[in-house]
Amino acid sequence: MDFTRSPEEEAFRAEVRTWLRDHLPAGWHTDPSVRPGTVEERIAFARRWQRKLQEGGWAGISWPRAYGGRDLD
Repeated sequence: MDFTRSPEEEAFRAEVRTWLRDHLPAGWHTDPSVRPGTVEERIAFARRWQRKLQEGGWAGISWPRAYGGRDLD
């Protein structure tokens, strides 16, 4: 089996990584204090995050664009 990524797969991977870098809070992976602490803060963050995912077309990548997806198969 050849697990080498195609140019299209590499481009998609780069797009996802760039989007996450640009939209996750700074320090998300390295500083636990960045993450919401209380239940209310976690719920508020989850709602904001889901909105960002929808606006970026990442809510469901196979969904139609009109519903927050990217129309990908």
